[in-house]
Amino acid sequence: MEIQFILHRVKNMIIAPSAEWEKIAAEDTDHVDIVKNFVLPIVVISAIAKFLGLFLFSGTFLFVHSLVQSVSHFISVFAGFYLTSLFVLQVAPSFAPQIDKNTSFKYIAYSLIPYFASTILSNLFQSLLFLQLFYLYSIFLLWQGLDSLLKTPDSKKLGFIAVVILVLFLLILAIDETIEMIIPL
Repeated sequence: MEIQFILHRVKNMIIAPSAEWEKIAAEDTDHVDIVKNFVLPIVVISAIAKFLGLFLFSGTFLFVHSLVQSVSHFISVFAGFYLTSLFVLQVAPSFAPQIDKNTSFKYIAYSLIPYFASTILSNLFQSLLFLQLFYLYSIFLLWQGLDSLLKTPDSKKLGFIAVVILVLFLLILAIDETIEMIIPL
């Protein structure tokens, strides 16, 4: 895990997404490397932030509750990312001519940077919950990635984005609900 790489990618995707998507498109990165070197570290940091936010700043100091919540958060976010990446791989050929597993994982992982960043901050400092509005920037990044990474025709962009957003957030919600049924939080 290279923290410098993660910070550089996050900064560039927020400040200059078009140029960063071009760099990402040119990279020959395996989906396993994307998960191992980018997604997992960010999701782990988010889960740690969730734990610390609940345990230290919620006023309850309930270790087990905070731990269960953070593990649940880790599972739902990681599984949501992973399953959405696989879903995109399956449906993208109908929308985008250039797709493989590596491209699908790049597309979802890097589009979710605003989601990851705002989740980390709002999990740690629950008073900053309004930062979750930054999730919406993920939609912009999904849109930007359609040209550079997926080469999606203009006529199919809106439908593809709608499907991806719906699947991503429904998956995370469904996984959260499933975990809550198994382990009451």
